[in-house]
Amino acid sequence: MKNEKPFAKLTLITQFGISLVSPILLCLFVSIWIQKRFQTGYWVVIIGILLGIATMINTFYRFYKTYSSEYDDDDKTPESNYHH
Repeated sequence: MKNEKPFAKLTLITQFGISLVSPILLCLFVSIWIQKRFQTGYWVVIIGILLGIATMINTFYRFYKTYSSEYDDDDKTPESNYHH
């Protein structure tokens, strides 16, 4: 990650933000549509919101696992080779 293009991190942050917000909004809109279409109670909307939050947490975890190891490699110091 040392020789990145100038907007690579900005693109990553934008992608991360959209990936976190879009599952909640999509699940919310679909659950509201189901609630209105089939005349169900508001429990469908609550389940939709919870499903969106669970998807958001999964997305956050996948981004964290993917990019944390990539940035950890850059911060390693030669102290690990130190012998007493």
